[in-house]
Amino acid sequence: MYFSQVGSVPKVKSIRGVALYDPKDGTIHHMHHVLTMEGCEPRDSTLIEKDAITFAIKLGHRTEHLKVLHTPDSINPFAKYRVDTIKLGLIELPKPPEIRNQ
Repeated sequence: MYFSQVGSVPKVKSIRGVALYDPKDGTIHHMHHVLTMEGCEPRDSTLIEKDAITFAIKLGHRTEHLKVLHTPDSINPFAKYRVDTIKLGLIELPKPPEIRNQ
């Protein structure tokens, strides 16, 4: 996965995210990212959180037992993570080995 831009497109100013995770083991059940382009005002973090919960429910997730973690700008939106439930930060998981057909 990647971002592609064609023509005169503003640069990405920030990527803010919200992880909805299980507080027992740190498993992330839903991740929501919001890109803010140069020239735009960033969305309020409470609105981003509400959107994350709304979209997770629409996708069939039960959210009442999940906790919310706002993620930093510097994460890779295409990597897989889990939440360190003690430090309340993200831990990037290693990529699974590629399976090659022979």
